[in-house]
Amino acid sequence: MRRFFFSLLLVLLAGALVWALSPAEEAKRQRQLFLEQSGGAHPGELFVAEGEEYYTSLEGAGGKTMADCDFGKGPGVLEGAYAELPKYFADSDRVEDLDTRVVTCLTQVLGLGEDEFDRDMVVSLVSYIASFSHEMPIQVTLDDPQEKEMFQIGERLWYWRAGQMDMSCAACHDRYPGRRVRLAPIRNPEQGLSDHWPAYTFSFDKMYTLENRINFCYDSIQIPHPEFYSTPHIALSLYMRYRANGNELDVPGFTR
Repeated sequence: MRRFFFSLLLVLLAGALVWALSPAEEAKRQRQLFLEQSGGAHPGELFVAEGEEYYTSLEGAGGKTMADCDFGKGPGVLEGAYAELPKYFADSDRVEDLDTRVVTCLTQVLGLGEDEFDRDMVVSLVSYIASFSHEMPIQVTLDDPQEKEMFQIGERLWYWRAGQMDMSCAACHDRYPGRRVRLAPIRNPEQGLSDHWPAYTFSFDKMYTLENRINFCYDSIQIPHPEFYSTPHIALSLYMRYRANGNELDVPGFTR
């Protein structure tokens, strides 16, 4: 009986220690535990490898390939491109995040129809291209008038309260950074909210991009989320990443 109570005390103390951890420390603990159990392999790399296969094998009209696409640094240049997105592109005459730019490449450069690719392919390609900006600082600019306008839209959306819960992005991320929802740490943009996306989410065993992360937030506060590749996604991405300028990218990320 004494041994039972001693074991119970150890469990309670261990539990108290876990709950005493900050949200960031708890997330780090969970990530380390998962990596130890999986032999140290980051499962997000599987999606990066899949994206590389798409990048090197896809061929469109006239023999065009993904290497003919410009992601902001010139055709075929991937190093550091994601660190500067979203940005304005003259060929599409719009501000684009990486998700949207991949779709522009698939449709306008390769000439693929919308029925010839799906969301999973886009996510894998985003993961591969983003990996070339790993450990680089975010450097998003507002040099173009359309970039400034998109930032303003993103700022309005960030503070826009809506839905039955009368919630906004700022209500959580600006007001309660450092706390957590369930086991997920709450961050504001300066604290790394967008720095580790695209990220492998082990709860669903899938890779998700920042656009998915935005949708998760909308769903959690019971507001219908925007369509992928739409203005709200691009605007919020630009707003968050501009506020995160200088932060180092950790992609592919790893999250619960």
